[in-house]
Amino acid sequence: MEILHITTLSGLLLISGLMLASFLPRQSAPGWFSAAFCSALLILCHSVSALAIQLLQVDLAAEWLQQLALYAAPPLFAFVWLALSFNIDWPKEAWGRILLGVCGIYWLAQQGQVLEYLLPAAFMLAAVAKLKQGVTMSSLPIAILILLASTVLLSLPATGVQQPALALFAFLLASQLQLQQQAKSIA
Repeated sequence: MEILHITTLSGLLLISGLMLASFLPRQSAPGWFSAAFCSALLILCHSVSALAIQLLQVDLAAEWLQQLALYAAPPLFAFVWLALSFNIDWPKEAWGRILLGVCGIYWLAQQGQVLEYLLPAAFMLAAVAKLKQGVTMSSLPIAILILLASTVLLSLPATGVQQPALALFAFLLASQLQLQQQAKSIA
């Protein structure tokens, strides 16, 4: 089980690094590049910290970074997907406010002791956005990855696994594919 966790964290590190390189928030880039970059950065920080704990037994504020990776990045990605499905291109400043709103939702969910529903809600929001865009043969892998992420996440309590890193990995990979497709259509 530990080798699967290390492999999953390594995959998160690799894909989030690729997303950081792919979605640099340049002046000429659409506003959603900033949100994708920020989400990937949060996940990269979590994966580096978790790998440091697993491999080097060094704690780099892992719980805080895990909370950001699990409860800030996926909802922000879901809002990116939703904005893209409605052809909305908000400026970078608006995405900063959306991230602040996501942090507010996190705080409310934590205070209401319903934090475990936040990640499935983000996956469902992304799935709704994908369905709104329509599932074609080229986007079928994305839909399958969202379904896989949701299935893994929903089966976690039954398997006793505490960290939903595998679900986050599938969702991040789906996000990379979706946003890469969207970026190609802009270019």
